[in-house]
Amino acid sequence: MTTNRTRTITKTPLLVALALAFGLAVSASGCIISDNDDTGPGCFPDLVVSYVILNNATNAAISCAQAGADTVRITVNGTPNDYVCNTGAAVQTVTIPLDSTGSVTVFVELFGYGQSLSSVNYPLTVNVGCSGYQLPSPAELPVVL
Repeated sequence: MTTNRTRTITKTPLLVALALAFGLAVSASGCIISDNDDTGPGCFPDLVVSYVILNNATNAAISCAQAGADTVRITVNGTPNDYVCNTGAAVQTVTIPLDSTGSVTVFVELFGYGQSLSSVNYPLTVNVGCSGYQLPSPAELPVVL
C-alpha cells in the first residue's frame, strides 16, 4: 500500500508540470504578432516626417529663428499636430505614432506666432504598414525673408 501511495505522490508533480507546460503552449500559440500582417493586433506604426526651412531667395537651409517661426504643423489625415520649431538650420525630424495602417495623407506647414509662413504645396499621400513609414525626402518649407 505504501508503494502505491508513493507512485501517486511521485506522479502528481509530473502531471502538474505537464499540464502547466501544455497550458502555456496553448495560450502562447494564439498571440503571434508579425510586422508582415498589416491587420494584426498590436500594430501601431510610426510615421516619420522630416522638414527643412529654406530661404526662398537663396534656397539655403535656415533656422526657425531666422525664419521667424515657432511652430511646425503636420496634419495627418485631417488631424493637425503642432510641434515646437526646433533651432538649427538643418533637417528636422518628427515621429508621429499612428493607430492604424493604410493610406495616410500628410500636409506640412510652418507658422510664426499664429501666421502661416510656408507650407508644402501639395499633400503627400503614402501607404503605411505595420513597420511604419519614413518620408523619403524632407518637406521643403521656403520662407520669404
